[in-house]
Amino acid sequence: MKKLSPVLLVEELEPAIAFYRDVLGFEVKMVMAVEGFAQLESGAVEVMLEGREAMAKDFPSLANAPAGGSTVLYIETEDVDSLRRQVEGKTKVAIDLRDQPYGMREFVVRDPSGNLLTLASPIPQATAARAAQEATA
Repeated sequence: MKKLSPVLLVEELEPAIAFYRDVLGFEVKMVMAVEGFAQLESGAVEVMLEGREAMAKDFPSLANAPAGGSTVLYIETEDVDSLRRQVEGKTKVAIDLRDQPYGMREFVVRDPSGNLLTLASPIPQATAARAAQEATA
């Protein structure tokens, strides 16, 4: 295997593109509005967005699937604290910054179609050890 490129079902393409571009800082690489498809990138992370009609043509079994029903993307970033400040006032934060016992600092947002994105950065070892102790206490 070489690469993973998730294709997310979105209810409306334009608001989804705006969210990934304007809130999270992704670069729009391709938009095929008539087909209901967009490709965006941020560093090594690629996300494809597909509208309901286009998704139903490509994957008929998903024609009536709920958008964002159980999709969670876990995206590692260089500086999660900076990204958290960047999204302030631009989107609702589903879960605010937290240190996890597995050594990551993260927060969670939803895109306009309900897909969850966990945005995370590694935390220093001392902080990770403390979070692990708290989780078992």
